[in-house]
Amino acid sequence: MGYVSGGASIVGVSGNVRVLSYASGRLHVRSVSADITVGIAEGVSFAVDAESVSGTVSSEIPVDDFPARHGGSPEVVIAAKNRLR
Repeated sequence: MGYVSGGASIVGVSGNVRVLSYASGRLHVRSVSADITVGIAEGVSFAVDAESVSGTVSSEIPVDDFPARHGGSPEVVIAAKNRLR
């Protein structure tokens, strides 16, 4: 996918999922056997809930270093799960 803003849900079975830039809302990504890559728009606060059964979870951005702006909710929430059926 390209550039996404607002809520979105992506479900894949055995193909990599890549979002170039996500700007706002809740993003839910679920895959059975694939890599999940999500780019975050510059300057956006975010929260991540990620889980994998047989792979690794990593982030190029330190996820615990970005508190929500002004003590409020994050602008982007990402829930990613990679699991076998």
